Amino acid sequence: MKRLAKAKTAAEQANLIVEYKIPYTIAVGAIKQLTPTVLAALIHSMSPQEVINNLKSIQSRGAMDHPEVKLLIDSKLDEAAKCDRVSAYKASVAGDSANFDAATTAKLEAVTNEQVKKRGKILKATGLLIDQEGSMESAIEVGKRLAALISGISDAALFVYAFDTMPLSASKRQRIDRLGARIQAHSRWWRHQLRLRGGSNAD
Repeated sequence: MKRLAKAKTAAEQANLIVEYKIPYTIAVGAIKQLTPTVLAALIHSMSPQEVINNLKSIQSRGAMDHPEVKLLIDSKLDEAAKCDRVSAYKASVAGDSANFDAATTAKLEAVTNEQVKKRGKILKATGLLIDQEGSMESAIEVGKRLAALISGISDAALFVYAFDTMPLSASKRQRIDRLGARIQAHSRWWRHQLRLRGGSNAD
């Protein structure tokens, strides 16, 4: 770490990163300015999953603005689609967490799609229950992603139920309808009927 912090040139920093396999999160804390050379060394040393996990941070440091570095990122995302040790859920979350360019977003969606397909197929109708109370915003976000993931491997109907403990008023019905639209928009390959019902007893 001390040698990395004291390194005077980007080439020296890059060599240290590659030689000692310094993790991205440690390197960014030791180096004041990440040049394209250093970014390329870091990304080269990262696994596809590490690139996905840190993609928003990598973007914020200008990596996407340099064609050579962007090509390296793209190659890691292509590798992630084929790798057995990549989380489809984390790829989905990464795709929602920042404003990536269309090509990067498409690659993240491809990673999610390919990883989900590897887990097999759902052959029976499936129901997903989502608590839509105001205090359960995190549950709604998780529900959106799960619905999108399930739809990618389901050959049967998928039913998404948003519920609370009280009968739905008109305002709540509108809120649930918006949730349904958000779930549908979340996945390009959403192809199943969406039904939403209120109340704690979902038939």
